[in-house]
Amino acid sequence: MENWRPVKGYEGYYEVSDLGRVKALARTVSYLSKFGKPCTKELSEHIMAPQRSSNGYLQVGLSKGKIVRICRIHRLVAEAFIDNSEGLPEVNHIDEDKTNNRVDNLEWCTRQYNNSYGTKRPIGERNGMAKLTSDDVKEIRKRRARGEMLKTIAEDFGISVNHVCNLAKGRKWSHEVSTCG
Repeated sequence: MENWRPVKGYEGYYEVSDLGRVKALARTVSYLSKFGKPCTKELSEHIMAPQRSSNGYLQVGLSKGKIVRICRIHRLVAEAFIDNSEGLPEVNHIDEDKTNNRVDNLEWCTRQYNNSYGTKRPIGERNGMAKLTSDDVKEIRKRRARGEMLKTIAEDFGISVNHVCNLAKGRKWSHEVSTCG
């Protein structure tokens, strides 16, 4: 059974469910017509159609008066259904699906936890696209520290001069400790 609770700050206007749906409640809205005449309009209760944000989260526009606020649904669900007595700032999707906003898939967390959670792209030689190994990177940095030409190193390892420069300066493979300072 789907449970509904008021959206914080929008009580009487919107409710959110433990399944991750948002509904606008029936109400009467007052407004001015294009001729400046006061009018009213009856709005019926309805489930809102979420939009996908540029980074994949589902969101809805909530209005109160003349102000519209775009809200991410996972945050509305967490605020309504999950205790946050520790005052944690972020909401994590446990299954890493940004569109699964069911309450049992959400948890309050720190930014550090949220950023390190789940499957991230592997770094270094664990990345299947890597052309270099950790030993290669160490060798490149040693050779560059000795003053060897970028072009020579690049040719020996089959990479660009720019890549050699970035490796030597620690801008790439930064997880590997630079041996050349």
